[in-house]
Amino acid sequence: MLPGKKSFVGPTPLLEPENPTIYKAYPYRFVVLLIFVAGCFANVMMWGTFIPLMTQMMELFSVDLTTVSFCTIVISNVAYAPGNFIANYIIDKFGFKVGVIVGTALTAMGMWIDKLCIYNFYWILVGQSLGGIAQAFFYGTSQKVSAIWFPVKERTLATSAMIGLLPMGGSVGILLPKYIVDPGAKGDEAM
Repeated sequence: MLPGKKSFVGPTPLLEPENPTIYKAYPYRFVVLLIFVAGCFANVMMWGTFIPLMTQMMELFSVDLTTVSFCTIVISNVAYAPGNFIANYIIDKFGFKVGVIVGTALTAMGMWIDKLCIYNFYWILVGQSLGGIAQAFFYGTSQKVSAIWFPVKERTLATSAMIGLLPMGGSVGILLPKYIVDPGAKGDEAM
């Protein structure tokens, strides 16, 4: 420490601007939050539904466990990497609203394409890949929703709510097939 200088240990205090801009928080922000969480929820639920059906899928499509695991878990993570660049480009170029619409549309297309598995197992890989790309539109943007729509005092709660609800989508996706698919169904009965 230099003589005559005060020592400061700790974080640097934030400097307040001379003329701070005052933003109005609209109640509509909770609708935006709900729509965003619904898209996240659907996306996570999409890959979660295959986990409890792995044994039946192996038998039904005559594929090994590695192939089924690839389509349910790995493909989402593999597709997420390029999807992240695509999502950031679209959101920065066209705005957050367009980004969420694209992410939701990719999730919906992926879910519908998954249903083509009655013709060929590999349609699941295509559908799950679209879902993996769509993940990037939701996972990496929750902080952006908070920053754009919520005042500083509410941002932590909004971000926590968005990220905290993601595991619930996976949980519903894992629990739902138990009530829809008969575990004793064999062959075409399982479809």
